[in-house]
Amino acid sequence: MTNSKRMWHYLVIFLLLILLVLSFPFELVIAPERKFRITDSNGNAISDALVRQRWDQYALNVHGEIDLKSNLRGEVFLPRRAVRTNLMALIFGGIKEFKDLGIHASVGSSEGIAIFVSGLPHKWIYDGKGLETGTVIMKKEQ
Repeated sequence: MTNSKRMWHYLVIFLLLILLVLSFPFELVIAPERKFRITDSNGNAISDALVRQRWDQYALNVHGEIDLKSNLRGEVFLPRRAVRTNLMALIFGGIKEFKDLGIHASVGSSEGIAIFVSGLPHKWIYDGKGLETGTVIMKKEQ
């Protein structure tokens, strides 16, 4: 076998390996599981809070939304949001996003949580920022 034929075989094997890696499925977490408590500024549980979670994975065009109420202890549990995909789907989805939307395209994941309590200002939490302590304190505007 000549060197050029051998190099051609190595190139084909290399390209097949790349294709295999790009098509290997994995689970992509869009929004992790979240558990938190909603209280007023005095530390009393708020049991009638409406919590709206919205999650998006732009390259895969996956979107979802759910409304929940806090329980009697002011607790809210948001389950994990994930999707099975592969790198090839993410790459082609990202290319489609840029083709359709240009500079305004987004290819990543995002999560938004809105908390609504009667008589108090709404609270907005993006990608879990503000949930580090496990408690969300709802305050009246000053």
